[in-house]
Amino acid sequence: MRKDQTVLVSVLLPAYNAEKTVGRTLYNLLNQTYQHIEIIIINDGSTDSTESVIKEYKITDSRVKLFTRKNHGLIDTLNFAISKASGSLLVREDADDFSNLNRIEKQVNYMVANPDVVVCGSDYKTFGSTHNQITMSHSPEICRAEVYFFPPVSHPSTIIRKSFLTKYTLTYSEKHKHCEDYALWVDIIRHGGKITNLACVLHNYHNHENQVSVTNSRESTQNHYGLIQQQLAELSVNVSVPVLNHLHYADKSYLKELSGDIFHKVLAVYTKVYDVYSDDTKRKDGMKEVLTSLTNFKIKHAMGITGLFIVYKRKPSYYSKRTFLQIIPHAVKRTCINMLKR
Repeated sequence: MRKDQTVLVSVLLPAYNAEKTVGRTLYNLLNQTYQHIEIIIINDGSTDSTESVIKEYKITDSRVKLFTRKNHGLIDTLNFAISKASGSLLVREDADDFSNLNRIEKQVNYMVANPDVVVCGSDYKTFGSTHNQITMSHSPEICRAEVYFFPPVSHPSTIIRKSFLTKYTLTYSEKHKHCEDYALWVDIIRHGGKITNLACVLHNYHNHENQVSVTNSRESTQNHYGLIQQQLAELSVNVSVPVLNHLHYADKSYLKELSGDIFHKVLAVYTKVYDVYSDDTKRKDGMKEVLTSLTNFKIKHAMGITGLFIVYKRKPSYYSKRTFLQIIPHAVKRTCINMLKR
């Protein structure tokens, strides 16, 4: 395994009232197999003993760079952290998550070997209110297509090439609050950057009821759908709000409202996106995989056999006969579940 310890990595670590978790987060960062790092930790107006916990680590390890200030919120804090970073690669971490000890080494080695990649995340595990292993897409072509509908990487699992952000003056945007990471991925793709994930678990993500994505779910959902709408408009695909809400379920409660009529319209949008997306074969195949997955999700979790018949009738250009046959058992199962619920 490559042991390149010459690239300075800046870890961006915002912290707000994280006294119970930030110690573990810092321990796992300071004990990484890749040691040439600095940890830019911003104590964003904590009212508990977060600062005291951080100072205990700072005293014994000069790689911890602590900045304490009044509360400015996550977006301003992330941009401030970037401004203080000396490294050419930026690693994201949250103060209630933790990284596997080989995370940074693996990501640095990949970025050094693939200089055309701007962002690299990884598969990850959740803990707290859920305990799951999440597998991400491991192809830049698929990630490029995913960004039209949802973030292709888990934000706190990422490593980012700072020079690309500097070249195009890219920052986290206040206009997309609670979706600031998604907006950044969109901007990176717009400027020709590549995004992907490593096919291994390197990060551990804390799920809990007080996290920002839960407490601000409505604003997050609206901004998420706004980013989808903007990108599709750039492809000359205009989408009304009732259909927009069903292209991807940033808010899964909308799934209950999916009707046959809406499903028809969603498939029409997917087909147009696929047809105008790209002349590049690999990129086209990436979009085909994403649209097929989005279509199958609706059949499996809502439409059942009804959705299957609609797909058969419309014959979307991105949807293969093989996929149609594979989804039949799932459609039958969903129809049975729907009947039992009645």
